[in-house]
Amino acid sequence: MLKKHNWNVYKIFNNGKRAKLPTCQITAETDVEAKKIFLKEFLPSMSSKFQICNWVYVDEGDNQDRPYEQNCEFDAERKKLRDKFFVDIAMKLGGLPNNISITLVMSKTTDWKWQWAACQPATLKYLAGLSPKFDTGFEADAWLRDNINDRT
Repeated sequence: MLKKHNWNVYKIFNNGKRAKLPTCQITAETDVEAKKIFLKEFLPSMSSKFQICNWVYVDEGDNQDRPYEQNCEFDAERKKLRDKFFVDIAMKLGGLPNNISITLVMSKTTDWKWQWAACQPATLKYLAGLSPKFDTGFEADAWLRDNINDRT
């Protein structure tokens, strides 16, 4: 026999994002059972506006953060690592202004290849290459990911 869990039921908005707070909590063994209980006991008592919504069932023991928030947190941490990595490279090059933007570019200056580069913030004028040149943006991202992972 499976152990019963508490399942938080969240509304999914039309834009695909999930509500911050659960609408209700249901005790059931599986999410399928929780869904059946919710549809039979809770949903009929709600207004017609809620009856046409989509719902998601999240085990109380699991991370309750919305996927968008998890991605933002991951992206912010990744951006810090990326910036530190490129600042170290830019310092070794020397002669660059203090205020630069790190950008993945493909232009005539890079021979129409993808390259991580230091650019002027407002104009994105190419100042210096910070990576080798790549045929695809995916290869440039993989190179960056591999180099950051090697440093940590």
